[in-house]
Amino acid sequence: MDKLDTRAPRSDKEQSQLAIATTLKNCLPEHAVPSPASGTTSDNIGVLLHISSDLMFLPGSTKFSPGGEKALQQVVDVMNKYKVYLVVRGHADSSEKGVPGYPSLWDLSSARANSAIRWLVEHGVSAKLLRSVAYGDSRPQVPGTTTNAAELNSRVEFFFHRPEFMSTVTGY
Repeated sequence: MDKLDTRAPRSDKEQSQLAIATTLKNCLPEHAVPSPASGTTSDNIGVLLHISSDLMFLPGSTKFSPGGEKALQQVVDVMNKYKVYLVVRGHADSSEKGVPGYPSLWDLSSARANSAIRWLVEHGVSAKLLRSVAYGDSRPQVPGTTTNAAELNSRVEFFFHRPEFMSTVTGY
């Protein structure tokens, strides 16, 4: 499962992280896995689901595709089942400059993250459990000269973490 540690979990927290990661892995469209642009990873703080923006959004917009809404519904299901907090991180690729209605890549990445937050709240997730972060093109996964840079760098990430890490989460 991408970069998930599948050894037998030792604690209840590890077991719930593995369950969250498995649930999220199943929400990705089959053609997205094992694409490096979409997948799940886990560390000692939480579980990260990253989805390429072309899977989440209609082209050139912040409106969700059917696959994006399916992924968001899985996020709602995880939030309802487990006691976790969620940071939604919006990213853009430098090639996306000039998207109508978004004067900068910061605006575009912020709009992506905030669209996801609004959708989650509208579908029953408590706003108290959610945070939104925009990175523009400041945290690319690969250099902009890489062949599939736009696919890898333009993404939305959902970082699920336990409540005790809310004020200390690094790498928002």
